[in-house]
Amino acid sequence: MAITKLLSITVFIWVQQYLLKRISPDEYAIYAIISSLVFLLPFITSALVSAGVRYMIHEYTQREFERMNRILSTSVILNAIIGFLIMVVSLIAVYYLDNLLTIESEYLLDAKLMFLIIIGTFLINFVLTPLGLGLHITQKLVIKNIIDLSVEVLKITLLFLLLFGVSTKALWLVVANSVALLLALIIRIILSKKIIPEMQFLISGYDKTFVMKFLSFGSWNSIILLSRYLRNFAALFLLNRFGNSTDVASFNIGRFVSRQTLQVWEPIRASIGTPLIAMYSKHQFQRLNDTYLKGSRLAIWLTSFVVFPAIIFSEAFIKLYVGDVYINAAYIIMALLSIIPFQMLNAMLPQISAAMDNQKDLAIRMMMIQIVNLAVMYYILVVMELTVVEMAWSIALVNIVGELFVITVFAKKNLKITYTNIFNKGLLPGLIPGLLASVYWYFIQYTFEVTSYVHLTLLILPGIIMLVLGIYIFGLEQDKKQMLDVIKIIQSKLKN
Repeated sequence: MAITKLLSITVFIWVQQYLLKRISPDEYAIYAIISSLVFLLPFITSALVSAGVRYMIHEYTQREFERMNRILSTSVILNAIIGFLIMVVSLIAVYYLDNLLTIESEYLLDAKLMFLIIIGTFLINFVLTPLGLGLHITQKLVIKNIIDLSVEVLKITLLFLLLFGVSTKALWLVVANSVALLLALIIRIILSKKIIPEMQFLISGYDKTFVMKFLSFGSWNSIILLSRYLRNFAALFLLNRFGNSTDVASFNIGRFVSRQTLQVWEPIRASIGTPLIAMYSKHQFQRLNDTYLKGSRLAIWLTSFVVFPAIIFSEAFIKLYVGDVYINAAYIIMALLSIIPFQMLNAMLPQISAAMDNQKDLAIRMMMIQIVNLAVMYYILVVMELTVVEMAWSIALVNIVGELFVITVFAKKNLKITYTNIFNKGLLPGLIPGLLASVYWYFIQYTFEVTSYVHLTLLILPGIIMLVLGIYIFGLEQDKKQMLDVIKIIQSKLKN
């Protein structure tokens, strides 16, 4: 998983740089807007998929294969019905796309093609994904990672062939990604049937009694996912209407850096759901509390390797990456990355709430924060007519306050954890290593002028070492023991 993510991020960073230097801000902005618009659908509908996963895992652990298949069949049929409705709405949206978004006429055809390809790929995945959940249910993560890595290599190969063999267009990003997603889906479905032979879809297996469970679980999970969508993408639509293409492109660069930084946490987040459900099923509530606190520390530490150096060296990086045209992206990166440590304080909370089937209060709080965020963004950009950078800092302020004084309050109430433990075992040991390393990075940034990527890397590396030492020094005793165990395993493998 980590290798796949690293490969994907590395290539996409290069491809973005390649496109930004060769296509106009208008064309790049269209790609940013269309891909963001269609991201709304997975954010909403994945709630239904996650509901199916949650209940299928529960029945599989109980070896209730008949009930598991009824859940599977109901999930596929329900997704197909909803997918058909989404398809109708999407086709209407494509027809009126130039009225919904601000798009230059010369890029309208490409925009519609992007929209149709992404929608088609999404609908196929949405309907058929339950049939490919065998790897997830049985926790065959190594096999899943191999599939993901192989498909990622294929996607990259196809993308390069299109960029260098056909033309330099943002459209090829969409084409290559869609081909890779569909191939991965086919492989997962085939392997799922082999891993769980009992898994079977039957039209007669549709059970309306599960529909309300799906919708009840999925409705609140949908709100959680929609709030994340608004936090990531709402600004792009405001900028499309009230800003310019350069603002859209600059914000998308900053958003991309922030979103990819969060992907550092993704391998753990993706693998923890099943164990958390098992803990809750066995009434191991203290383990859930310990997992929340340990997850807070670990999530802050992992993202710190990107967050703190990226904040301090963002201006130097953007100048190397795309030049001064998109320099505002540097300050947007600073603003959006400053949210992440506080967001990671509650990194485990959505998964724990899902495992406990108790998402209502969390969903309401997360959506309230994003409604306030949306109102503040509109006020900053439209009413006060301030810049995209000032809008980015308003996003940071609203979300940091929301995480500390709204979401953390919910964590205390839901998990019965004291503020003292949250501070002393979560936030404080999580932040201190990154802050100490930042003192070095801040000093170096004003001492040396960055002239190349190699130079930038050499300046950052000593701070990374300081960060690792800080994690060991300020981590809890259990963290230190686990770090030493990891070092021993690495040493053993190197000797062999």
